[in-house]
Amino acid sequence: MIEKNKYITKNLLYYLKWLSDNLNTASVFMVLILLSSMTIIVITQVFFRFVLNNAFSWAEEISRYLMIWICFLGSGIAFKKEEHISVNVIFERFPKKIQTFIHFLTNICILIFFYFCITRSFILVQFVINQKSPAARISMAWAYGAIPVGSIIMAVHVILALFENSKK
Repeated sequence: MIEKNKYITKNLLYYLKWLSDNLNTASVFMVLILLSSMTIIVITQVFFRFVLNNAFSWAEEISRYLMIWICFLGSGIAFKKEEHISVNVIFERFPKKIQTFIHFLTNICILIFFYFCITRSFILVQFVINQKSPAARISMAWAYGAIPVGSIIMAVHVILALFENSKK
């Protein structure tokens, strides 16, 4: 029975790592595309507004929505690399076992937070799905969709971190 549990845990860890790595790679690729698109839109908008005196009504709005997606996907990338800002002055003074426990407890709290983000944001997306943005006339679900997508990606990274830390 113990061997079977080790086998299941090892396979689960392998698939979680695979999923986390692939989500991170996809996020990096999407951030690159979204940032490039946003840059092109903003540069084009500046050119049309100040050179041709004919601004696009939708450019600022689309750029804002792209920035929201970049922030949520970028947060997942930073979370995977453990690059979010943290204050470790007190944390580092604890013994290693207590640090491990605090890290575990922190990840559990973060996972609970992402659970609420995911469930509530899906409700929010359903609520705004028929609402159109003022200038671009696209569904607001596209803008609000960044919240559940980014939260799911970060939740996968947290679950992987929990499994890896419990393995240690």
